[in-house]
Amino acid sequence: MGEQEARTRGKARAAPESNEAHIYIHNRPFTSFSNNKKLPRAVVAAALEAGVCHFQIYVSMPEGQVLTYDFGPAGGRDTTLRSDDKRGTPAEIREVMVDAVPGGALHVGSVPNMNVEAIRAYNAQQPTYYKLHKSDCRHYCNKFVSHFTGSRTSATVQLLRAQYQARVRNERAQLLRLLQQNGSHMPPLVLGPLLQRGHSITDHQQQQQQQQ
Repeated sequence: MGEQEARTRGKARAAPESNEAHIYIHNRPFTSFSNNKKLPRAVVAAALEAGVCHFQIYVSMPEGQVLTYDFGPAGGRDTTLRSDDKRGTPAEIREVMVDAVPGGALHVGSVPNMNVEAIRAYNAQQPTYYKLHKSDCRHYCNKFVSHFTGSRTSATVQLLRAQYQARVRNERAQLLRLLQQNGSHMPPLVLGPLLQRGHSITDHQQQQQQQQ
């Protein structure tokens, strides 16, 4: 494992009222290939939705600190879409103090009396190499959450499921607004199943064009 880092970025948010630490998982997209060529926007968005992205842990400590734990190739190249390397590559776990848990992060558990020393002791036992599909950010985050919360459910899967459900709800709301703006009198027996299936606006528009 690489050397631990702790950098302060402004003031941490106010301390929670209880003595519990709150654990969150978050993801961000890859932005380039391993040859440093920038990824097209469409690829970035599609990869993020498919779960091909960088995962990291956020911990809101009882004292008010918010720390992020980030496993990836040494040197911070965690926004690069890498091809698998049979030998792996040197890795590190970065510890950074941030202002707050980012929007969109998923709360995956609360741990009483949790402290930074316990997290660092756990991190010291983790692999010192990065290998896609075997020892990468997804494995680190799932193991971290399981170790500290006792949950056997994949934290990364929970996050991707929550993000998918949020997209479906957003599509439903947009579709409903579109129908209302167009003065649609679609019967509830038709509209209800349409919204439940999460049809996109594009699907609806294509269906209208085919009927014309």
